[in-house]
Amino acid sequence: MSEPIPSSNGYPSTETAKITDAIQRAVRKAVWTHARLGQPVAEWRGGRVVWVSPEEILAQFEPGSDR
Repeated sequence: MSEPIPSSNGYPSTETAKITDAIQRAVRKAVWTHARLGQPVAEWRGGRVVWVSPEEILAQFEPGSDR
């Protein structure tokens, strides 16, 4: 049986995918929580930082999505 191919960070690519998924879920939850509390979130768009309103954030979340 062959060993998993390590990614550039030295971890097996399957572990890297799990880590990436966990980070993405955590960020999504934090952004959603800020929006639910009525707080804007800073985002990088078009080469600059912009504030995204809670209304715009909540509009991006579909009912039943993984928050």
